[in-house]
Amino acid sequence: MPPELPETIGPFRVRELLGKAGQSAVYTAEAPGGRVVAIKLFPAALSANPAAVERFHREMRDLIAVSRHPNLVQVLDTGQEGDRLYLVMEKVEGTSLDRVLKTRRPSLSEAFTVMRGICRGLLQGHQRGLVHRSLTPRNVLVSPDFATVKVSDLGATGFETAAQSLTATLGTGEIRLGALYYLAPEIVESPGAVDARADLYSAGVIFHEMLTGRAPGPKLGMPSQLVPELSPEVDVVALRCLARK
Repeated sequence: MPPELPETIGPFRVRELLGKAGQSAVYTAEAPGGRVVAIKLFPAALSANPAAVERFHREMRDLIAVSRHPNLVQVLDTGQEGDRLYLVMEKVEGTSLDRVLKTRRPSLSEAFTVMRGICRGLLQGHQRGLVHRSLTPRNVLVSPDFATVKVSDLGATGFETAAQSLTATLGTGEIRLGALYYLAPEIVESPGAVDARADLYSAGVIFHEMLTGRAPGPKLGMPSQLVPELSPEVDVVALRCLARK
């Protein structure tokens, strides 16, 4: 067994490493009753502040109730392994939208299906005061037929903030610099004033990428100009999400 793979996290037996984001890691694990789950293990530095730990458990308890939605990855439990906090989540069968976009451009129908799922999942959180803050195709999970669309990490970035995640991840070279283009400008300019509109901006960038098959950059052109077969009516949906006001 590789040294970076723990045998257990709390009562869960670890099976494999699913991925890393900055100093956090996500594992597939088996619960005592046999259920397969996903566990996100946060870095030890985030549990050094007792007040932050208390807030984490309080907010994650709220998230357990909020995440009972077909378009959100459900949070099942929280815990602490030594000096590291962790989240227990449902294991979603499928892949990240990021991986899909690396292989092909979704059809118009698929793009709207994914966008609808993203918005419904975000709305569930927004109605309860939860803002994602760091939405990218990496934390949108889809089934092979696109019948299932789930947003992951909603609320978790309230504890491990977007700024911390980006700083840590960029420092280890584990994130594409292009991921910054998914973030709303106000996340960098006025992080204390971020609200639900920042998530809509990120969703709009993702929708634009699905429509055009092009990764985002400093400027986003009209989808119908980049892909001639698209109707200009599609531009309205994409660009409204990206509007500054």
